[in-house]
Amino acid sequence: MDDIERAVEIISRSEYVIAFTGAGVSAESGIPTFRDKGGLWERFPAETFGVPSGLLGLLFYQPSRLSEFIKAVVEVIERAKPNKGHIALAELEKLGILKCVITQNIDYLHQEAGNKEVIEVHGSITRLRCIICRERKTIEKKKAIEMALEFAEKIKSIDLSSIIEKGEITLEEIKEKFGGSLPVCDYCGGIMRPDIVFFTEPVQDLDIAIEKARRSDCCIIAGTSGVVYPAAYIPQIVKMNKGTLIEINPNSQCFPSDIYISDSFANAMEAIARKIKEKVIN
Repeated sequence: MDDIERAVEIISRSEYVIAFTGAGVSAESGIPTFRDKGGLWERFPAETFGVPSGLLGLLFYQPSRLSEFIKAVVEVIERAKPNKGHIALAELEKLGILKCVITQNIDYLHQEAGNKEVIEVHGSITRLRCIICRERKTIEKKKAIEMALEFAEKIKSIDLSSIIEKGEITLEEIKEKFGGSLPVCDYCGGIMRPDIVFFTEPVQDLDIAIEKARRSDCCIIAGTSGVVYPAAYIPQIVKMNKGTLIEINPNSQCFPSDIYISDSFANAMEAIARKIKEKVIN
């Protein structure tokens, strides 16, 4: 019995299967991982572009560079489509086998593939969050892309010299300067920002993810090297509770997995889902 067959047997007899996914699954849809060679962090250093304080500094002192970064991120997300692996996970959820996807990705590809139960621990481009009252608002992916591109264009032409000289800015001044390119909270009137997690910020819905992991007797791991914590604790929690780890990674094994499949996410998950569907039909 090969590793695919073993994975199919374990998934089929498990009672609470979850999936834990990272940037590698989106890389197969055309979104380069930030860390790998050729990724965005090579062009845009994480210590500046990956933290709120760095982005704010760019807005005031290097708006064209910030605009370039926003457009680069939006461009790859806009053209990316769910791959065969995304679709396979959605099919397993429809069969009632997969209970949820816990993802570190912000690109909304799991939902576009058809998954309904998705926990996005690093946030999502389809949500906004008020910087004052923290109220969240869900928007369509297309709208999020349009807003990001509008903001990227706007900041190149805004004169912030008076604010820099003064050393402070009010909420009303921000609204006046940026106009309609910044969304406003319906509840308190504050400025809304993308509801995504930058470095130094806490992850989202970790308590829900941990609760799912504790219930799980089988976790499918795909597209992650397990170096980003606390999210990387999720498979470890499953393992500590005597659950089975099935890891799909074409590069190397990164977790203490019971089954390691050295293949692409798309190929492996499509094969697993196909064989499971055949078992269900028969």
